[in-house]
Amino acid sequence: MALTDSLPTEDAGGLSITDTRLIFAGLIARDATGAPRLGVFPTHTNPIVTGTSGMSYSVAAFVAATSRNGSGVELVANDGATTVATTAAPGSNSRIDVIWVRCRFPSYTDSGQTTPLFGVTQGTASGTPTKPAIPAGAYELATATVPSTATATNSGVVITQTYRYTAAAGGVVFLRNQTEMDAWAPADGSLAYRIDEDRMRTRIDGSWNEPLPPLFEGRFRRSDGQQVINAGANTLMRWEGTPTNTLGGTATSGANGATYVLGPGTYWYTATLKVSFGAQNYSQMIVSSAGATTLLSDESEWQTPSGFFEMAVTRLLHVETSANVATYVISNNAGTMRLDGYVRIVRA
Repeated sequence: MALTDSLPTEDAGGLSITDTRLIFAGLIARDATGAPRLGVFPTHTNPIVTGTSGMSYSVAAFVAATSRNGSGVELVANDGATTVATTAAPGSNSRIDVIWVRCRFPSYTDSGQTTPLFGVTQGTASGTPTKPAIPAGAYELATATVPSTATATNSGVVITQTYRYTAAAGGVVFLRNQTEMDAWAPADGSLAYRIDEDRMRTRIDGSWNEPLPPLFEGRFRRSDGQQVINAGANTLMRWEGTPTNTLGGTATSGANGATYVLGPGTYWYTATLKVSFGAQNYSQMIVSSAGATTLLSDESEWQTPSGFFEMAVTRLLHVETSANVATYVISNNAGTMRLDGYVRIVRA
């Protein structure tokens, strides 16, 4: 083992391909053993490999980290849609195609070859086809199950994106699902984004944990900003100050009171109210959740002598498309009372 030449270097011979690739490996996300995570750097989550009207595949633009010889990393870019041919469908049963990209270096037995290439490796047709092996140093982008009836890859051919996402060292690695998350074991402190859940995860003590979830937190007062509630009619509310809002919905104050517009999902909605007054009082805090299905509900109301009390409403709400959740208060107090309200919403 020895130090590599530096990058940059003033060596007249330049930096060897081996040293260059070892240095590049330090710029890529790594697992807990130090192995670089090969894959595509995400600019979107759309499919890279798609079907065409013939027996070929279209490979969209991407940038990836691959490893030609298993030691170090090279970076490769495809700057636009590229058509990669495959063979005709099998005469019977089905086969699996593997679509791949491979960098080439004369130093690694690619005699005279310095340009990367795409390729398709066809498996053996069978009633239960298996995935074929691809050339050494090639990076798998997708698989395609090709039935005997196929005359084009955009009809009847099932294409599965199998490339992984990677990131620069210290960056956020995109993971499609639980299976990919279970397979990725980086050092503690690493970050990941679960595409299927739309949530961030943090690696702590060898396990994936959720950081603080997206939430909404806001205080509400009477619609004119005062704390005083008069007896009788519903008292509309408004948000006080600037709520904390990382949940993605919209907070509004208006004719419907302190309202939050929720997008699709399931949420815990909790509203608490602190009230002080000078006479016996019956009060109720109302949560109107138009557009949402209430899965669970726990609501409280009090009739109490003069003094101070709190009330709370907790609901588990499910939203298919959009819901307007508004909060207001009813009181039968013959005089006045003062209030301070608080709402917290998190994903369930």
